[in-house]
Amino acid sequence: MNPFLSVVLILLLGLFSPLPSQSRPNYEYLWYEAENMRGFSTGKLGEPLLNPSYLNLSRDKAPGWGINGPGVSAEWTQGGESEWNSAAASADETSASLSQDLEIPRDGRYTLWVRYADWANKEENFVARVAQNGRQVFEHEYGVRDVIDPHDEVSMYWQWAFAWDSATVDLKKGPARLSIDIAKAAPVRRNVDCFVLTNDQSYKPVGRQKPDFAAQRYLHSWSTSRKPIASLVPASTTATLPEAWLRPKISGRDFLMPWNTAKEFWAEYDKPTSERILYPFNAEPIDLFINKYKSVKDSRGLH
Repeated sequence: MNPFLSVVLILLLGLFSPLPSQSRPNYEYLWYEAENMRGFSTGKLGEPLLNPSYLNLSRDKAPGWGINGPGVSAEWTQGGESEWNSAAASADETSASLSQDLEIPRDGRYTLWVRYADWANKEENFVARVAQNGRQVFEHEYGVRDVIDPHDEVSMYWQWAFAWDSATVDLKKGPARLSIDIAKAAPVRRNVDCFVLTNDQSYKPVGRQKPDFAAQRYLHSWSTSRKPIASLVPASTTATLPEAWLRPKISGRDFLMPWNTAKEFWAEYDKPTSERILYPFNAEPIDLFINKYKSVKDSRGLH
């Protein structure tokens, strides 16, 4: 069996198959990214406003919660933000709220871990709240004490370091809403990366590493034995994808997402079709790239 297909099948098994009962603890890990929460300040087109850390904007230029990231040197020397971005609010912000609706899988005591920028010898206060059945059941203020030793090398270099801090809360199975609120100014900007809610009281997050999910545990187990996996599809079977599974094409082509496109590309639309660069590009040097690839067609003869 193709090794790539073997890994895919292991991942699928991990996602959809239960672990053996004797090795499956009743632990839940609800991991959420701050940049995916609701409540960001928006622009005229409804897009979230930006509040990049390196600009250190004030409230009048970046009101409420804004999008920070992808971070620059300070963040990436610490492994970067979890996923890609984070949420940020200016130091002089006094009223802002983000919220996340989630489903508590079972009754019990949970720990709410939040990853945020911990400034050395300064407060970067914000409040996390949880509501269930129309009433608030949890409130805890983060950022009121140093979690990272101010003498930590990263903290000394950048004046801040990513930190995980936690508080416990008793929750009931069912819907809940978690909010991250600001109600007063602080000496420095607030920057929240992500949070995880878990009933595993021994769990302590490190960096941006996520807990082992089911698929990962299967992979760890399989890596110790390397036992060959029997194919779920007979070798003689020819698989044909249903039409409904195929991604719709746009103008006869697969979907294309331009990213980091050079401004020179847009001038290509002023040229005749036969002389254009086929795809969005960014290259150095630009002139040599354009001269080499102008008028090149794809395998179907399209410009």
